Amino acid sequence: MESDFTFARSVRLTQALQYRQVFANPIRTVDRYFTLLATSNNTDGARLGLAVSKKSIRKASGRNRIKRQIRESFRHTRIQLPAIDIVVMAKFGAEKIPSLQIRNSLEQHWIKLTRLCEKSS
Repeated sequence: MESDFTFARSVRLTQALQYRQVFANPIRTVDRYFTLLATSNNTDGARLGLAVSKKSIRKASGRNRIKRQIRESFRHTRIQLPAIDIVVMAKFGAEKIPSLQIRNSLEQHWIKLTRLCEKSS
């Protein structure tokens, strides 16, 4: 049995087709550090995809830190999210902000996405 707080393969976007479906017609939330795109899916829960480019965050250590924090935040929030596919894109300079600020930003995005998905249903 899978724990609610794991980041199993079943809760990740793993194929290009899944990413294309999210990019095609997304619900969008934006702030200074992140852009989140989401669409509904046919699974029983939320799934996460990451698009953290070398263009926006030059150093691999910065990209890895951001991705680790996004995954961690998603793992703790996933059970409260509706059945949606989410792609998180980091903006330029996101790696320079403190971890607490990243966590707060992502929490606000999860709340906004939940609210927007409820409206569109």
